[in-house]
Amino acid sequence: MTKRIAIVTDSTADLPPQRAQELGITIIPLTINFGLAFKAVYEKLLAEYDSIISIHISSGLSGTINAALTAKEMVAGEIHVVDSKSVSLGIGLIVLEAREMVEQGLAANEIVAQLDRVCQNTEVLFTLDTLEYLHKGGRIGKVAAVMGSLLNIKPIVRVVDGIYIPAGKARRQEQALQEIVNQFENLARGRKIKRLVVAHGAAEPAAARLANKLYQVLNQEPEMLMAVGPVIGVHTGPGTVGAAMLLN
Repeated sequence: MTKRIAIVTDSTADLPPQRAQELGITIIPLTINFGLAFKAVYEKLLAEYDSIISIHISSGLSGTINAALTAKEMVAGEIHVVDSKSVSLGIGLIVLEAREMVEQGLAANEIVAQLDRVCQNTEVLFTLDTLEYLHKGGRIGKVAAVMGSLLNIKPIVRVVDGIYIPAGKARRQEQALQEIVNQFENLARGRKIKRLVVAHGAAEPAAARLANKLYQVLNQEPEMLMAVGPVIGVHTGPGTVGAAMLLN
């Protein structure tokens, strides 16, 4: 007997592997051949499931969505490919919501329709030690406009409509963390925070401080504090600290 809906994402979602396994979420690593890997995963899952919802890193930051769409055309079955328009644990929050909707008994097309709202209500902010890695990766987006003025400055970046935009700057990391908290407080004003997570690139002490600051202001403890994976880390560099939240 086949199961109902399989949830798929890629390793840029930075979900803890154990949690993903417990929830039955399939994670495709982006260190292997995109097209063949997606095709193999889809074929295997469709032998067990009626349909697949495949949620991936923003098309404005990666070509992963194109690989998923190509694989979809090569496989017979119901596959919904969703552009998260987000990155790292922002994707993770969207994936967790999709899994929750599966548990609630919603049909795949109903979940996909609701995920559009979920994506719009997901906020991601992070600070970097340097913009050098984003620049080298070629995915710097509108942040490039402020590069010249950021020597010895900690930039703050927000993900909006699937791309990076400048959201502020600070002279010290601690000030940058506080600015992230301030912006989250403003974004959440008058709304309920459903999920809150913190991520970092080789900066766990700073991530712990950010988690504490968020708790003090938002009265909500982050449900995850994770190191970003190598795919995201190579583009942001060491010293990256950020958070994602899902608003109702």
